[in-house]
Amino acid sequence: MAALCACRWTRDPDGSPLGDRLEGRSPDPPPYRGSRRTRAARRRVRLQGFEGTSQVGTRPKARTTVRGMRRWQLNGWGEPKQVMELVEVDAPEAKAGQVVIDVRAVGLNYPDLLQIKGSYQAKPPLPYTPGAEIGGVISEVGAGVTQWQVGDRVVWMGRNGLADKTVAPADGPLRIADSLPFDKAVSIPTNYGTGLFALKDRACLRPGETVLVHAGAGGVGSAAIQMANVMGATVFATAGGPEKKAVCERLGAAAAIDYLSEDFV
Repeated sequence: MAALCACRWTRDPDGSPLGDRLEGRSPDPPPYRGSRRTRAARRRVRLQGFEGTSQVGTRPKARTTVRGMRRWQLNGWGEPKQVMELVEVDAPEAKAGQVVIDVRAVGLNYPDLLQIKGSYQAKPPLPYTPGAEIGGVISEVGAGVTQWQVGDRVVWMGRNGLADKTVAPADGPLRIADSLPFDKAVSIPTNYGTGLFALKDRACLRPGETVLVHAGAGGVGSAAIQMANVMGATVFATAGGPEKKAVCERLGAAAAIDYLSEDFV
């Protein structure tokens, strides 16, 4: 099982909009200033890299309009730093049966990177906003929605996550505890969902059986080790290097194999 988690986007601690900071890196682009709805021009920021360099351009005034939020957008396929643009767009509104989520964290996985490059088996229509694992706070509730209130904390396996806001069907999000940070909540859907599907639906794992988990220190692998133990199996794992091998053992593997120096066959 391959590890999927690549990196994670969050809001700054002061609550500034998504995209101001890539966690652990220098700000890119600079922090957003001013009212979202009174800007005189549409600003486009082309992502040149994650180290703070960016190219800023302004559209002609004759084509400007009032905008409500920012999102990362693709108009073509390629390397992320070449095709991703930060654009201002109208903020979504909740229609009947929908909710609007103020995005606080987004999980980026290997399939997201493949989609950005145009290498995934399914290509969404352009323009496209990556980010399927979304954690945030419900800020608007549409007509007919009774299970959610403004302020509820949720995680959603959906779409258009790399934005200040996204809209979701009311039956899509899952409620999360106040004690669960958003950046940890968004690591659950893909990693644990993939691991559970592999163990329960594909392998039909039963108590007393033995399972070998490859890349046990990665996202899906670490989840699979824990779930296989809960399901009553004996777990062996492979990992690359002594540190990752130790991670597998701490997670509950009966034994871990360093495939860089040992043969697991």
